[in-house]
Amino acid sequence: MRIWRRLYAGAQKSSLGCRDQKVEKFVNLCNNHKLIYQHRSSKELLRWYFLLWICGQKLFAKNAFQIFEAARQILGPSFFSIVFKPFVYNLFIAGNDRKSILKSMRKMHDLGLIPFLSPMLEDSPDSLEEDHVKQAQNVTTIMDCISMCSELSSQTSLPINPLAIKLTAFIGTPILEELAKRCDQPFDSLLVEKLRTLNLGNENSLGLDLVHCEQYLKGISILEDICTSARENDVVLFIDAEYSHLQPAVRLITLTLMMEFNRGNKICIANTYQCYLKAGLAHLEEDLRISCNMSFPLGIKLVRGAYMEVERRQSFNKGLPDPICTNYALTNEAYDKAVQRLLYLAGDLSHLVVFATHNFDSVKKIAVHSNLPKSVYFAQINGMADPISFGLIHSGHQSLKLIPCGSVADVVPWLARRVQENSVALERVSWDKLLIRKELYRRFRNVVRK
Repeated sequence: MRIWRRLYAGAQKSSLGCRDQKVEKFVNLCNNHKLIYQHRSSKELLRWYFLLWICGQKLFAKNAFQIFEAARQILGPSFFSIVFKPFVYNLFIAGNDRKSILKSMRKMHDLGLIPFLSPMLEDSPDSLEEDHVKQAQNVTTIMDCISMCSELSSQTSLPINPLAIKLTAFIGTPILEELAKRCDQPFDSLLVEKLRTLNLGNENSLGLDLVHCEQYLKGISILEDICTSARENDVVLFIDAEYSHLQPAVRLITLTLMMEFNRGNKICIANTYQCYLKAGLAHLEEDLRISCNMSFPLGIKLVRGAYMEVERRQSFNKGLPDPICTNYALTNEAYDKAVQRLLYLAGDLSHLVVFATHNFDSVKKIAVHSNLPKSVYFAQINGMADPISFGLIHSGHQSLKLIPCGSVADVVPWLARRVQENSVALERVSWDKLLIRKELYRRFRNVVRK
């Protein structure tokens, strides 16, 4: 008996020692500034360092969108673009035309990362006249993006071909708001089936009026055409999260699309689960249960969330309970619990899981996990968390890099949210700045020695 105890204790120590070695190796890779920034010029690093510094200024971070808009009005659109592009736009955005976007995607692939294209689609407006025009523009944009993803895939050996899409580009916000109010929670298989079979003859089954039901069905028809094209071109559509009051409708619609298109061990639709929502973990559990009951695989992108300030302001103005976790620590706790739940299912290769986070501790815990299946990916945003992204790929993991595309005017609101996000994650920003300083100093020292 003593011998078995000794053998068991020895095996535990060996396992812990192996894990510690994995952690140390991963941490060292994430701190290797020469490896991380070898693809960036010194000018880019200086611009990026300045941007990180200004993101740390609370006044700027809190009012980033207003400052960008004021500068655009004062300087004029043309001159604002000339100034804005080299200092901010080019660090994050793929471009606004097919040639520049494909160039950015190929560059990402050549670095060992998986390009994750995210077009800046315009929300479908409330009026029917404008709705048709905007919908048509958004359809053209997303179909062009599917074509670009397919073209890159045909020239490379990408394990996954991801593309971000938002439902509000094809279904108006008022319709989603009404549908969200009609959704009985918690969700069940019957509700998903009820929405999937919704038509003009049984619109009252969910309480939608005739006009909204007609607009909804038109939007769904467009989405089904997009999903069909994505499936034919081996592209995975990741449905972006919306504000929490719209999210029940977004979740329900996405579940119906997954039920229809995620079949035959091929996933082409994935949903985004926000862990900064108090109900985020419960939503994930509900959807896992529904997918099991209705026999279709889930596509899952796990995030913390990016609408914190707006969510709190909206809930306060409407007199509603705050849907967001009280503090960042509780959000981290919710994210870690969701990670553990998904890692427990890691052996089930039917699901697709993307851990989208810039939090080093979260990434480290997952990265050193033994036997991660090929259906598990990581994701970060272009121009952000480069130490994590390159640490992951050089330790043998698969990392997606989200690269938005669109005009300067289109991406300003998105960039403003990223500035606010950076201001919250001060510890990570300080780490990025430290590594950039070290790399600039290394390059300067090499020049002096010559």
